[in-house]
Amino acid sequence: MRRRTGLVGGERQTLDDIGKEYGVSRERIRQLETRARDRLKEVLAGGVPEPRGKRQRKPKARVREKAPSGPAPAPVAEAVPPTPRAGTRKTAQVSEGQEMLS
Repeated sequence: MRRRTGLVGGERQTLDDIGKEYGVSRERIRQLETRARDRLKEVLAGGVPEPRGKRQRKPKARVREKAPSGPAPAPVAEAVPPTPRAGTRKTAQVSEGQEMLS
């Protein structure tokens, strides 16, 4: 909008010039200009414009999953921490005055 109206650089630019700069067609620039103009009109009229970004999609219909056929899978065993190797076990040092609880 600023380039089309001459607010940037002082000169009005054509749709073709702006499109070449951004690598899109002049038709796309025209569409964006129209969209921006409509948003400005809505704001000036006191309304709140629609949020920009992705359009909200309709939720997809959920597909029911088939019940698994055959026997139920075996439960997974819980992980057991490895036992320390001989000679690598760290022992806690107890200073004087501290007691170990059993």
